[in-house]
Amino acid sequence: MDPQKFNAVWVQDTTEGDVSDWLKWLGVGMVMRGLAWTAGYGNGTTKVKIAFDGDSCCEEQLVTLPGAGVFSLGSRIKLDCSKQKICDWVGAPLVPPKSLLVSGRLTDVGMEIDLFTLQSEPHSSVKRSISEDGNTMTTECTVCMPGAKEIKVKTTHKKSTEEPAPPCSELLSSCLVPIFTDAIPEDSPYKDSVISDSLAEYFSSAEQCLDSLVTTFKAKEADSSEKEVSLEEVSEANFTIHLTKNDDSKAALVYNLDKDAGTLTSTYRAGETDVVTFTWQVRADPVRLEVSNSWPHDQARLYDSYQWAQRTLKMILPHSKQ
Repeated sequence: MDPQKFNAVWVQDTTEGDVSDWLKWLGVGMVMRGLAWTAGYGNGTTKVKIAFDGDSCCEEQLVTLPGAGVFSLGSRIKLDCSKQKICDWVGAPLVPPKSLLVSGRLTDVGMEIDLFTLQSEPHSSVKRSISEDGNTMTTECTVCMPGAKEIKVKTTHKKSTEEPAPPCSELLSSCLVPIFTDAIPEDSPYKDSVISDSLAEYFSSAEQCLDSLVTTFKAKEADSSEKEVSLEEVSEANFTIHLTKNDDSKAALVYNLDKDAGTLTSTYRAGETDVVTFTWQVRADPVRLEVSNSWPHDQARLYDSYQWAQRTLKMILPHSKQ
């Protein structure tokens, strides 16, 4: 089957099978399982974005945190039967993200994905297909429980008629390097940070990676919400990006570089108010990028660090590798 048929924004339509047992297996408590049932398990509201890049499936689910915003969270899986390590977001926000090994392949009717623990023990399997008219995606998940009853859940999604298929380049999950939430070094001083897989293929040293961060952020251009952007070089270790919004309000991104520590921080300032600070820590042996921020909401802090880790790597990795 042509994998491009999966390219769309998909809205969850139905959920059936051993859903309560599946949520329990994922670690969701009884109260939250009841609330999930009351909410219809996300039917009619949960959205998934999918775009293919060759034989790689880039997928994101939109997760809403009340009072904190909407986050687009996902990973990239190469469907070539190779085993890869990814961050699995199934069950968010009820279930914390975790690292799993996956092996996927394209089939005549869609795709099949096998998931394993980091110890290579079977975790679950997923089969996906598209209806003949191309408007319905069916996902069948089977939990691997040796010696116990199999848990099976089937969901269907309808292709959105309001949102066009996203270009793969616009999905954060198209980032070539995986990001993990549960592989943080023990000496990390940051709370709810995330860290990339090795960047040794792209950078020969942590210093080169840090320099690339600085160069990229200094070259910021105006986005759709901004009228003007200007760079102020305050010192060798400090620079500020001044922003004029479309409504003529002022904001700034205030950067501080510490080469000895391998860190770059950025504080978003709206008017005279500091809103949030992000920290990029470049680690060595191997070169990896750790990202954290100062949002007060624990899940929002983790989710936004994950988004910004992917966004940053999409910006700094050599374009020839993208």
